[in-house]
Amino acid sequence: MAEVLFVANDNNMEGVTYQIYPTAEVTRDMWRELQAVHVESLQAQLPKQEWGRVDTITNATDLVTYANRRVHPNTQAGQDGWQEKQIFTRPRIAINRDSSNQIIGAALAANNSSGNSEKSKLAWEAEAWGKMIISPNLPIPKFGGRRYVHLREAYIHPDAQETIEVEDGTVAVSEITLMGIYHLLDKYNLRQQVAAYTAECDPADRDFEHLTQALGLSKTDHRENKLAGFSAATREIRAAWLVRDVMRTILDMPSAA
Repeated sequence: MAEVLFVANDNNMEGVTYQIYPTAEVTRDMWRELQAVHVESLQAQLPKQEWGRVDTITNATDLVTYANRRVHPNTQAGQDGWQEKQIFTRPRIAINRDSSNQIIGAALAANNSSGNSEKSKLAWEAEAWGKMIISPNLPIPKFGGRRYVHLREAYIHPDAQETIEVEDGTVAVSEITLMGIYHLLDKYNLRQQVAAYTAECDPADRDFEHLTQALGLSKTDHRENKLAGFSAATREIRAAWLVRDVMRTILDMPSAA
């Protein structure tokens, strides 16, 4: 983990807006803009020879699949690094726009719970739905507090943030991205835990891993995993912290000024 974490002083912060939508209400034209921004944000992180991983994540030539996977995240359980025996509900997206109303970034999240992988389909689904339905405020053993907020992804167009020179071990994180996440988490129960998954060796996850560090998410578990479009063996890490604590961390984060 980086020793010091700063918020980047993004360009054109004045006039930036944050709007939260259920992903099912996002229009086709908005998905087209979001996909283009997502592609450019990842391409800016990677050398051209590794852009195949970008295509896998963003379905760069298939807008319908890109949108459907974010409207219906349950279809991805067990695919491309996603664990099996998972259910997701109420996926939402925070869309960031600049002063000219152009989309410059986004963050996506959904309620998430899981069932015991050793059980039958009927049994694990019943377990997962029990966790989903029970309020995080109820301390029921093995069920209370098991409805997570899955922070799926967060990205920003490279032209919308300022490149900051920092010392070794220091990470600069986009203020626009952080505030988008803040407004997104405000739609969830403050006692839910935020969960994010990153692949240590996947270069496409580098900025997202830095972001989870900045949010204060601590590593909780890992498993050997293979990712489509990325041949190296890797470990998937889940990091979790309470929604209220993540939101407080965002507001307390210093500037790189």
